Amino acid sequence: MEGFQVIDVPAHAPGPGEVAIRQTAIGVNFIDIYQRLGMYPLPFSAVLGVEGAGVIVALGSDVGGLRVGDRVAYSGAPGGAYAAERVIPVWRAVPSPATIPDELAAAGFIRGLTAYMSLTATYGLARGRRCWCMGWRAAWAACSRSGASGLEQSSSYPERGAPLRAATEQGCSRGLEPG
Repeated sequence: MEGFQVIDVPAHAPGPGEVAIRQTAIGVNFIDIYQRLGMYPLPFSAVLGVEGAGVIVALGSDVGGLRVGDRVAYSGAPGGAYAAERVIPVWRAVPSPATIPDELAAAGFIRGLTAYMSLTATYGLARGRRCWCMGWRAAWAACSRSGASGLEQSSSYPERGAPLRAATEQGCSRGLEPG
C-alpha cells in the first residue's frame, strides 16, 4: 500500500491502569478503511486498528481482576491493533471465554457491542416485547440474554430447521424460514 511501511517499534511497559497485550487476531472495520483512504486523517506515525484480541503479557499498577496469560478482546480508540503488541487501558480489556476463538472475538467485538446496545439501551428488549432478528445466532443471543419472549427470527442457514430449533430452545416463539 502506497505510503505505508512496516517498522519495528519497541513495546513499552504498561502504566497505571493499563495492560500490555500480544495480539493474536485483529478485526478490520470500515473505520480502518476510511483512515487508510484519508477520510479520517490520523497523525503521520499512527498505528491503525481499533479492535482485536490477544493475551496479556504485562500488567500496570492498579490493575485488578486480570492476570498475565489471560485472553482478552477489546475495541475502541486509541488505535494500535495492527501492532504485534500494544498497551490499552484495562477498562477496555474484556476477558474472552475459552469457547470463543481469538479470530471470532477480534472480528465480532464491535458487532456484539452494537447488538447489545441496540437490544438494551436503544430498544429496551424485555419479556413481552417483540423483536425481529436476522440470523439464528442473533435470535439466540437476544432470547438467552434478555429473557424476552415473542421473538421472531429469520434464517438463511443452509441446514433448514436446525437454527430455528436452536433459537426456539432459547425462547423465541416462532421462526421464519425463507421460502
